[in-house]
Amino acid sequence: MRSGKYFKGVKALAFPIKSKGYTQLSMNIYCYKCSPINNIYNFIDSEAKGMGFDIESSEIIGLLPADAVALSLGKFIKADISGKNILEYKILGSYGNR
Repeated sequence: MRSGKYFKGVKALAFPIKSKGYTQLSMNIYCYKCSPINNIYNFIDSEAKGMGFDIESSEIIGLLPADAVALSLGKFIKADISGKNILEYKILGSYGNR
């Protein structure tokens, strides 16, 4: 899934990790309002289950806007979300350190 065939504003690639026996799905979500993260996660979970697999874990790399968390992540489990991932917290924190 290299383009937004299923979700607008999302680019995804799958990488087989043969040495560990799993596939890693890497995504860039450019429009979380068009495609809420929990909708994407639920879709992937459903597709994986249909193929006899479970999501082992998930991870947020980088920053995301606070409203992406409010809109999407209430049901988004298996990922550590804390202030370190929230864009606004980073911005406010940088002003407090001046």
